[in-house]
Amino acid sequence: MKNAQCKKCLYKFFKKDIYTIQQFQYRKKPTYKWSLEFFEKLEIDEWDSFCEKCIMFYSKKSNDAWKKLKVKLFIVSKDSEFYEPRSRESKKIS
Repeated sequence: MKNAQCKKCLYKFFKKDIYTIQQFQYRKKPTYKWSLEFFEKLEIDEWDSFCEKCIMFYSKKSNDAWKKLKVKLFIVSKDSEFYEPRSRESKKIS
């Protein structure tokens, strides 16, 4: 009997096939702490159940958000006083 339900698509599935965002704690990047904060903004709790299709959707969504954040941080750090631009002098390598 299918007794679990995906929070996103409402698809019913077997308990053994449940996915939660807790599985993101095994990713190296983004960190699990960042992931929890990201999903909290989407009103997703670490115990909410998802089917495989929807957890893959959220995995991609969080990964894309992390990459965009890294790009923004790079641009901000590039404009800050701590950024050291490369030398414009070309060096000959023998």
